Amino acid sequence: GKISGVVTATITAGAVKATLDAITNVNTADVITFTTTDTSADASDIVDLKVKVDNFTVTSINTITENAATIGTSASTVTQALTITGGTEAVVITGAISAANTNTIATATNGVVTATITNGAVSSTLAAITAVDVNDVITFTTTDSSVDASDLVDLAAKVDTFTTTSVNTITEAYNTVALTTEITDALEIVPNAAVTVTGGSITTTNANTIDGLTTGVVTASISETDASTLATVTDANGNNDYTATITTASVDASVFNGISNVIANLTDGGVTTLTETAADFAEVNTALTGGVLNGNEAVTITGDITAVNVSTILNNTSGVVTATISSDTAANLNSNLTNTSGNDALTLTVTNTPTDAADLVALNGKTNQQINLSAVTVISGDASELIDVYVTNIADYSGLGNEAVSVDNTSSAADVNTIATATSGVVTATITNGAVSSTLAAIT
Repeated sequence: GKISGVVTATITAGAVKATLDAITNVNTADVITFTTTDTSADASDIVDLKVKVDNFTVTSINTITENAATIGTSASTVTQALTITGGTEAVVITGAISAANTNTIATATNGVVTATITNGAVSSTLAAITAVDVNDVITFTTTDSSVDASDLVDLAAKVDTFTTTSVNTITEAYNTVALTTEITDALEIVPNAAVTVTGGSITTTNANTIDGLTTGVVTASISETDASTLATVTDANGNNDYTATITTASVDASVFNGISNVIANLTDGGVTTLTETAADFAEVNTALTGGVLNGNEAVTITGDITAVNVSTILNNTSGVVTATISSDTAANLNSNLTNTSGNDALTLTVTNTPTDAADLVALNGKTNQQINLSAVTVISGDASELIDVYVTNIADYSGLGNEAVSVDNTSSAADVNTIATATSGVVTATITNGAVSSTLAAIT
């Protein structure tokens, strides 16, 4: 029958599991000595055998194994086994365990830990495995779609098999030391992910570096505000979401539009003047109507621009437009110059055709510059219009004084005399009926 007394025995050296399975009737009261010859043993078996063996020699064991389902609360089964064996052994876990349990095991041994961490977030996993080092063999799959670049890089240094297929966006704080290095390293792990820089603005240089690293959308605020620097911001894939403020007072319209095309969220921080060549006048209209500027900017055009083209600009800004208008007849200039004000600095030259004084009067109300009439040889109009040109506002015209003048309406002798005094050309007029002597006296 079964012996009820204390059994004192030394069991032949051998395997942990086979010995444990063989001594089912041995209990804690017995005094058992055993030396294992295993190099690898299951943690649960080690712990269970140790309960029955008083003198347990385990120096041959260099690896402890365990199934994820039986590691015990807070990996207690594994840590107990490591206490028995000395805490220098490698540990191999089959199945997925939590990051916290992985860290507990790594803390308990100086040996290499081989484990698969349960799928989860990068940042929390990284924070949980502080004791895991580069010698451990870790497998992990993140479920994150967006992840901090520094965390991703740091976790990758500890994880040998790192699945990141769920990640589509990398984030990083604007003031991270070696910002572009962190993002570069992160993009090597998750190629062509979107990149979002948070918390503040970065330099154009850094933005361009990041833009060159990925085909994904780069979202960032640019720190520089001058047009010359903002014009160097790149968007290689035409998909970035940049934010910036432009403060340069006078900007070439083409340059401004180039900036606006690259920087999706551009704010006007003090643009007061747009400049452009006449050939590229349409760039001005694009800038004025793009939604960034206020529509009250001054505009300066270099080179001759037609009245029709400059009128499109005049329609889009309430600011002063400075331009030299292509020479034309007074009638054409007057008809084609629309949306003007007397504040605009339009340089006008009238070509050599019979000119109506009414057109000249109207043109004078559309510019604050002298109108060049040097080529004009014939002017006609009512006396009041002619006097407006030749007398009242003579300072607003250049090149007057030798034109033939035709007075269209019957006029007083005094008005005809005023007109005749202003030009050396032939004056054709009908004087109001009256006395010979007074008329003669009036037309000196």
